[in-house]
Amino acid sequence: MEYNSSGGLRSPFSPRVRQSIGGRRPLGHGSAKKNQSKFMQSIEQQAGDVIYKTPLSTIETFGMPLPVLVTETLTFASGDVSVRMSPCGWCWIVAGRRVLAWPREMAVSPAAPTAARELTLPQTDLAHKADLVVLFYEEGAQMPSCIGVSPEGVVRYWASVGSEGAYADVSCELAGQECDRLTEASDGLLLATTTCTLVRITTSKEGRPSVVC
Repeated sequence: MEYNSSGGLRSPFSPRVRQSIGGRRPLGHGSAKKNQSKFMQSIEQQAGDVIYKTPLSTIETFGMPLPVLVTETLTFASGDVSVRMSPCGWCWIVAGRRVLAWPREMAVSPAAPTAARELTLPQTDLAHKADLVVLFYEEGAQMPSCIGVSPEGVVRYWASVGSEGAYADVSCELAGQECDRLTEASDGLLLATTTCTLVRITTSKEGRPSVVC
């Protein structure tokens, strides 16, 4: 004899009620849906902080929060601040002579804050801007390299953004022309002036890092 759930005797000839497999809730399914909902909600909460805007474009934060150093610079900057990002996965802002660079991709641990790398551009009597700074990966490098150019044409090259004090300077002879934009090319970088002069910039890491224009 078997006892039923109410405590009474149950006949072996009584029909057994089979529990529907489809009616069962899979183990952990509810928690998985809850975690997915929290993840989607966190993405929605992280997007939407505008950090740079023009009549034709808007740049806003998305994904992980900005590094603390970047947020402080944007909050307390007294002069012009410009921003740019590279296909290599890094973003940077220029405020005065300061370059603050950080990776835009999610860190290994989402809870771990992303630290910004700070570099100092060459001295200038004009205004620095992010269009005259480029970050790029050289072959076999774990950290990106950086080149920053002053409006007068002084080129500063860091073999790694992780070594602020290790850089090489060279002055391009531009006969008074003002630099306007720096961009990557297939065999180096190209520097353009406001009068449409193009200058090729190449780097070398053999021995001591150097830059040539």
